[in-house]
Amino acid sequence: MKASNRAGRSRAKTGRTWICLIALLLVGGGLFAWNLGRSKRLFDEAQEVFATHPERAEQLLARSIDAAAGDYPAAQLLRCRALGAAGRWDEATGLFSLIEDKSACEPRELARLAREAQRANAGVLTEMALVAANRPGAEQAAVLRQLISFEFERAPSDEALAYCRELARVAPNDPFPWQAEGRLQQQRKEAIAAVHAYREALRRKPNERQELEIRMELAGLLIDSGELTSAREEMNRLLANPSAAEAVRMKDAYLLRLEGYWQAALAKVQSVLADAPGSAGALMLRGILSFDRGQFAQAAEDLERVVAAQPFNKEAHYKLGQAYLKLDRPKEARAHLQTSNRLTELNLEIMALEARVRENRADRALVSKLAGLYEEVGRGEDAGRLRSLQAQN
Repeated sequence: MKASNRAGRSRAKTGRTWICLIALLLVGGGLFAWNLGRSKRLFDEAQEVFATHPERAEQLLARSIDAAAGDYPAAQLLRCRALGAAGRWDEATGLFSLIEDKSACEPRELARLAREAQRANAGVLTEMALVAANRPGAEQAAVLRQLISFEFERAPSDEALAYCRELARVAPNDPFPWQAEGRLQQQRKEAIAAVHAYREALRRKPNERQELEIRMELAGLLIDSGELTSAREEMNRLLANPSAAEAVRMKDAYLLRLEGYWQAALAKVQSVLADAPGSAGALMLRGILSFDRGQFAQAAEDLERVVAAQPFNKEAHYKLGQAYLKLDRPKEARAHLQTSNRLTELNLEIMALEARVRENRADRALVSKLAGLYEEVGRGEDAGRLRSLQAQN
């Protein structure tokens, strides 16, 4: 009898325990569901006020993320944008790194954050957001274009080339990745690879503006490579456009000179100067043409105007120094030839350092040295861009 009573009490106690556990689970589940609902409501409210009151949105999003126990990728991403809107990009970068599952963020929203960060020179966040957004889907081609453009704002690396080729696979009919690769290979002095890339871009039927850009780049490369017959073919296509710009006419004038048509080259230069009397490029070429014809005083006059307008133009300093030598003005000649030699040495050093920076963009000493060299050759914008990116890293 006693044993039976004890068994009954034990069963009753077990039943009560299960009831308590179930009740706790129900309460816990209810609280969890309530928190999720509250988190979603706060997120929706933040979205509504984000455009007009980003500071208020940031506060709502912080509460939304707390209610979701710190794991709410969409809210975390939007909070990064809200922090950025307030100029708090370092905090935004730190918060973004805490998003555990970035694949849960929409690529379009990641790309939007990247654009905003890029405009604010927040380079680290720009790169992280774009890398996270680069995944198969409808947005991938646009993301890759953005990645390539971002890479070109820095010292383009092997990653930029890889992104070009990835975009070429994702969007096989798009001329953009081939044009970008051509520019990259041209920067690296890989002329054959650059010509191939530009021709591949043209095969993909770019729009009129793009075609003009590509043919200009290709014609210039062919001229520099000494492929005058191919350069003339491209130049004739460019000249067929009735709105041929000054740059096209100048490139044609340089080509005419190399082809031996001195009078035609001079006539082309004079037509440019008639429209733009201060054109340094036209004055430079007229000075070179005068030098070729033994008219050294006239050459010096034009080249003096060029170096006054472009003090870091090493070719103009060199040619002016040569003209002064012909005019028996050795002291002045020596000064310009020394300037030309110095600028040439600096540019060679820049080329070598750019290759090293491409391999290790995190090396602050290298980046700082490259920025300083840019300033020495008059490339202030490039120096400022590098220093700005370095400050963000």
